[in-house]
Amino acid sequence: MLRRFALLFLSTLIAVSFVRVPSFSDWLSGSWFTLFRTSSALATISPPPAVLPSSLTDSLLPSLSPSPAPSSESHLPVDIRYHFYPIAGTTAAELRSQMLRRSPVSDAEGRSFDALTNWNVQWNIRFARNGKNCVARSISTQVDVVFTLPRWKGSHYVSSGLRTEWNHYMTALQLHEEGHKKNGVAAAQSVLQVLRQLPEYPNCRELEKAAKEAADQVIAVYNRQDIAYDRATGHGRTQGAVFPLIHADAQTAPNASL
Repeated sequence: MLRRFALLFLSTLIAVSFVRVPSFSDWLSGSWFTLFRTSSALATISPPPAVLPSSLTDSLLPSLSPSPAPSSESHLPVDIRYHFYPIAGTTAAELRSQMLRRSPVSDAEGRSFDALTNWNVQWNIRFARNGKNCVARSISTQVDVVFTLPRWKGSHYVSSGLRTEWNHYMTALQLHEEGHKKNGVAAAQSVLQVLRQLPEYPNCRELEKAAKEAADQVIAVYNRQDIAYDRATGHGRTQGAVFPLIHADAQTAPNASL
C-alpha cells in the first residue's frame, strides 16, 4: 500500500500532565512529580503553547529554542525500551504485507505504519521555604523512550539479497527513530534548564503552577521540532527507510515511521 508522506493532523492534546494533589506538608517540604507524555514520532500539530507567568521574563524564552541533544547523556537518566511485533515471510512483498497487517502503529485515519517512538519527560521538584517565599529545590528530569519496531522471524531461510535489503531498511528506520529519541532527551534537558530559572513565589501553589506552565511550553516546542524532523526526512524516507527498495525513487512509498 502506498501513501504520500504528509503532515497528520490530530485533534488530541499533545502533552498531557498527571499531577498528584499535594498535601499541606508537601507545600512545606514535600516532593512530587508531574509526568508529561508526548508521542514524539507522531506527526501532529501542537496546541498554542502556554503563556509563561509574568514573573518569568522574556529572558527565559531563548532557552526554549529547540537544539540537538548534547553528545553526552550521562548526566540525564534515559530509560530505553523496545517493543517488537513479529512478522514472517520469504519475499519482500510478504514482509511488506505482514507489516501492514501486524503493526500496532496507525494514525487517526487508520493507516498503518512500520515504527513509532514514544518519549516521556518526567520532572521532580522539591519545594522549600525561603523566608515568606517558596523556592524550587532539588530539580531533576529524566526521559523514558519506547521504540516500536518490526522483528522478522525466519530470516535464515531466505536469500542473502533479501536479508541485506531488510538489514538496510532496519538500519535506516532505527536511525530515523534515534532522531526522535534525541528530541526527547533535549526536551528533558530544556525542562531542567527552565525550571532551574524559576524565581521565588509568595506561595508554593503559585510556584508549582508556574513550573507546570513553563514545562508545558518546552514540551510544545519539542513536539513541533518532531513535526519538523518528520517533514524534513519524509518520516525517514530521505534517510533510506523505504521497503521494498523498488519504491526508493518513487514519490510515494509504503509507510515507514509515524
